[in-house]
Amino acid sequence: MERELADFTEREKFEDRRKAYYDYLEWLKQQNIAIEDFLHNSTAFIGDKQIHRMLTVYELYKQTIGLAGHIAEIGVFKGAGSLFFAKLVKIFEPEAFTIVHGFDWFCGKSSNESKNAMISYNSDYEKVIELIDRQSLGGILKIHKINIINECESFFEKSPQLKFKLVFFDIASYEVMKIAIPLFWEHLLPGGIMVFDHYSLQTSPGETIALSEILPNAVIRTIPNSWTPNAYIVKGEI
Repeated sequence: MERELADFTEREKFEDRRKAYYDYLEWLKQQNIAIEDFLHNSTAFIGDKQIHRMLTVYELYKQTIGLAGHIAEIGVFKGAGSLFFAKLVKIFEPEAFTIVHGFDWFCGKSSNESKNAMISYNSDYEKVIELIDRQSLGGILKIHKINIINECESFFEKSPQLKFKLVFFDIASYEVMKIAIPLFWEHLLPGGIMVFDHYSLQTSPGETIALSEILPNAVIRTIPNSWTPNAYIVKGEI
């Protein structure tokens, strides 16, 4: 009997890799490896998908070098993306005014979302701030603890001068995307890039639905060797 589309998810494409990953993760937990080894030899431990992700984000960021404007990440979670962007700016734009702005309310998924992802994320704002301070990145990275749905419009009313060359959406919430896409699109400079982490995923449809409603004629590009992020738009190609 043919399966319904609703019963199939893109995750199944990589199902054969899942057991090996979790087996490796459990083995790693038992090795009592020093934190110094994780930090100094991280590529010996992390998987290829994590490296894929970092390389993809770097390649997208590299396209914006030479453009004016700042970087925004919507969906900070534990800070991996925003801190990575901050370190790229520190390396490649040490004398530029480029700032990374991270937006999150640090309360996970809203309970009344109807077109959202299946997974809810919570994280600790204070821990993210401490990570930034401990690495002396406070001059490059600013975290905005706001509820995008209720506060984003007023945020930009107070900061109309804020312009971005790269906007990264790492959330699966339809409600958030419906509000955020038009506001950040307005503040994205021509030639700038808007990146999506969950585009066209059956398990996380919010980004796709909101994007198709708000920018139905956008040219949506992808990165063939990347798992996630998996789509981006260059402003002007619309």
